[in-house]
Amino acid sequence: MSRFLWECDNGANCFAESRLLRFEHVNDVFPGSIGMTDIDGLVEVRGALCIVEFKAPGADLPTGQRILFERFTLQRNTRGNRHNLAILCEGDAPTMTPTRLRAWWQGRGTPWRAADRDELRCMLARWVSRVSG
Repeated sequence: MSRFLWECDNGANCFAESRLLRFEHVNDVFPGSIGMTDIDGLVEVRGALCIVEFKAPGADLPTGQRILFERFTLQRNTRGNRHNLAILCEGDAPTMTPTRLRAWWQGRGTPWRAADRDELRCMLARWVSRVSG
C-alpha cells in the first residue's frame, strides 16, 4: 500500500511537493477568477458520469466546485439523459468512509445527512442501477 508523505524535509520523497498538481501554472489562461479544480474520483457508466469528492470535517466546499457540481449534473450524457451525479463526502478520504454526505442530481443539491461507507456504496449502486437500466 502506498503512503503519502505530507510532512517532509526535502521534496524528493514528499508526495505533496513532488506529485500534487500545481494549477497556478495554467490558471492564468482562464477568465476572471476561474481556475482548475481537482476531483477525488470520477467514473463513467454507460455514458453517465459520477464525481465523488471528499473534504475534511468542517472544510467548506469552494463556490467554484459547488457551481461545477450543479452544472455537471445538468449536462446531458451521451445517451441524452441527465444522469450525472456528484457526491460530496465529509470524512476519511483514504478509507472512503464518510461521516456525512450530500449529493447533486439534475442541478440540485441535497442537505447534508449522516452517512458511512455502506451508505456511500449504496448510493453509488443505486446510481449504477439507474444508469444501466
